[in-house]
Amino acid sequence: MKTSPKVFLVLGLMAVFALAIHAQTAVKKVETVNIQQPPIGRIYQPCPAPDLAASRPTIVKSIVGGRAYLNLTAKVTNIGGKDFISRPDQASARLIVKQYWLSGPAQYATIQAVPIARLNKGQAINLSGSYLVPNFQKWNCTTPLSPGECCRELEVIVMVSYDPDILMDGNIDNDDCNYNNNRCANVPANHVKYTVECPW
Repeated sequence: MKTSPKVFLVLGLMAVFALAIHAQTAVKKVETVNIQQPPIGRIYQPCPAPDLAASRPTIVKSIVGGRAYLNLTAKVTNIGGKDFISRPDQASARLIVKQYWLSGPAQYATIQAVPIARLNKGQAINLSGSYLVPNFQKWNCTTPLSPGECCRELEVIVMVSYDPDILMDGNIDNDDCNYNNNRCANVPANHVKYTVECPW
């Protein structure tokens, strides 16, 4: 019995059509599996726990009776979502002057230290004080200096100081959720340079 060439043609066309549909389905499957959703933009949300943040200080220079002073103000604010509650010996807000010409612990002069037993969300501790500038001659410290004159540099620091074991005391109400803002940024505006008589 002879098979008509038309039958072969029809069967061939059906096979090609079936292969084309199968290939298209396979491609679609691969594309579906490999498609990745674009990243969703992160929306900033306040820290849900206490978050104590140190602000940059305000520095005002003055001369009274021939003596030079830095009048300093700053604050530490709880910008988190919960109140900070702790023992007063575990945390403190500090206003400090770093004296670059010294070394070791003597570099740091504490202007004010306030224990933090409780700081409700949204509330702030205000810090203030004056620093007597030692061996002061004049504020400007630009080169070239006159013979016998030297430059000195200070940095004003605002920071939160914690007991090293505060995270191990079992009290979640004094666990700061962001330690990156516990110290003000070290920027040129926080530094003061002035002229002194050279110590040599």
